[in-house]
Amino acid sequence: MDPLIQPVIDACGYRLRPFNEGDAPVIQDASSDPLIPLITTVPRNGTRKEISEFIERQHHRLIERSGYSFAIADAVSDQALGQIGLWLKNSNHGRASIGYWVGPSHRNRGIASAALEAISQWVARTAGHSSRGTLCRALERRLMENSRELRLHARRSAARLGRNWWSA
Repeated sequence: MDPLIQPVIDACGYRLRPFNEGDAPVIQDASSDPLIPLITTVPRNGTRKEISEFIERQHHRLIERSGYSFAIADAVSDQALGQIGLWLKNSNHGRASIGYWVGPSHRNRGIASAALEAISQWVARTAGHSSRGTLCRALERRLMENSRELRLHARRSAARLGRNWWSA
């Protein structure tokens, strides 16, 4: 895992990719959700400028080495449907977190489950090839131990709220 390279990850009918300005509609959709702006940096009822700043912040996550922020996009149309991130804020303490949300108009399609599975597999594939290898291996073990519970939790959360947070 090179902290300055943002990969594109296949996710069973979806792709995890960097955000771009064309993703503003899903961020606008999420900004009107009652919960997403409370627990993320998505601006509440965001203006065009605030949404553009949100997208720019996602790109800076790599530069700051605070994590990897992905738009969850439809694999065919490339339309952004939500966000998932691997956050490394506490990696010096052997901790990382995965956070995600799905836009209100895109819920109940298994998007969060597919994204969570894909990012989990990506962590597993890259765990031994990184200066953060110990952290990634710990996260991989935690994901594997809890994969059934996490998938169930992701489906329930996506159906109910379209977002969730999890830490290793």
